Amino acid sequence: MGNIVLISLQIIAVFVSIYGVIKLKTKALLFLPIYVILFDVIYGFYQAGSGLGTIRNLSLFIFIVFLIIIKKDILSHNKWMTLFLLYILLLVPLSSDMENSAVDYICVFVSLMCLPAGFYFIRNVKDLRILNSSMLVLAIIFVLNSLLSSVFNLGIDYYGGGIKLGGFVASKLFSPALYIVLLPIIIPLLGKRMRILAIIIAVFVFIFLLLSMRRTSVFIPVFGYMLYFLFSRRKVHFIAISAIFVVMLLALFPFYQKVLELQFQTRRETFDNPSLENEYRYKETVIIYKEVFASTKSILIGKEIFNSSGNYYKGRWGDRPIHIDYNLILHGAGMIGLILYFLTFYDIISKYFRYQNAVPEEDYFYELKNMFKILVILCLIVSLNGGITQISYRAVLFLYIGSLLGIFHKYFDNKSALDAENFMLNQKNI
Repeated sequence: MGNIVLISLQIIAVFVSIYGVIKLKTKALLFLPIYVILFDVIYGFYQAGSGLGTIRNLSLFIFIVFLIIIKKDILSHNKWMTLFLLYILLLVPLSSDMENSAVDYICVFVSLMCLPAGFYFIRNVKDLRILNSSMLVLAIIFVLNSLLSSVFNLGIDYYGGGIKLGGFVASKLFSPALYIVLLPIIIPLLGKRMRILAIIIAVFVFIFLLLSMRRTSVFIPVFGYMLYFLFSRRKVHFIAISAIFVVMLLALFPFYQKVLELQFQTRRETFDNPSLENEYRYKETVIIYKEVFASTKSILIGKEIFNSSGNYYKGRWGDRPIHIDYNLILHGAGMIGLILYFLTFYDIISKYFRYQNAVPEEDYFYELKNMFKILVILCLIVSLNGGITQISYRAVLFLYIGSLLGIFHKYFDNKSALDAENFMLNQKNI
């Protein structure tokens, strides 16, 4: 019976993907958050040999290729990104586990290419409103999935604490966490009732993130709002909204207190000895740098692209993969790969500084500029904990970064055209 259900889900997933692209074409991009989280929900119950993850990744890969065919400028938007993706693609055949490396490459390719896709196909607030609504739906699906999974004991008990959140474990929790970070640009485009719903959903998302006991998933919204407070020009308003959010969390505390305590006890050793994991991260960095810089070849092209488990430190840490994204890139693609990756972000940031002065000074556009900075900083910081191959979180993250950059570029283009027109008129008057 389970296999019949699984096969049915796979068939439905394929046909929905095809129908969505045919019917919506480039607008299907606006519903990406819903698409990725639905697969996370289903995948959580049919992990072993399900093939659902492969279907999702391949369908997104085909969709991105479809967008590139429509808009070839996608490849030239960020030349460093394109060079990075082309370079690591050439390294995949050199891997000792080519299949594993190819699968992870597709995840990295899809996630990064969501940036130029968002830049070219989501260039106005109307489209951003639809994308924001998709994020709200993502959060609602996460909350409903977590409620049903915890009540009916479905999914994975990742840390053995007794609560199950379906398939939302480890880095799969990052995309719901991202929803909370995006609230400042989601709420203003909603009606009054929907704003209340969005805030209530955010409270429940945060509660389930707490119960997951996944530090990075809690860190993302907390650090995101620390940055937001730093950049905001309405700090008193931010403090008031934050106070309401905290009051709601405290009001609901009796309902999740016992579960939180049980989860905390389960992971107490990790929290009591945070230096242990930090020590692993530090040792990992030292080990990778020593191994890579041991020869000219590994300095230039690395050793095993996206195939680190058991292939560093002479396998002494077993199948433990490299956790830090920058170490993973260095190990797999050498200094050339790491430099190209950082140059990708240099291009993103330099474009922002080029466009920002042309963006209107109205409150909402000011929030968009703040959010862009927050998302880029979060991306770089969270990479210290890994997740470069986590397609659900990174695809949505880069889609938003690209969309915001596209909106900024539209105003920059308009201002440049207006400046050129004024210059021509002045020349005629002379």
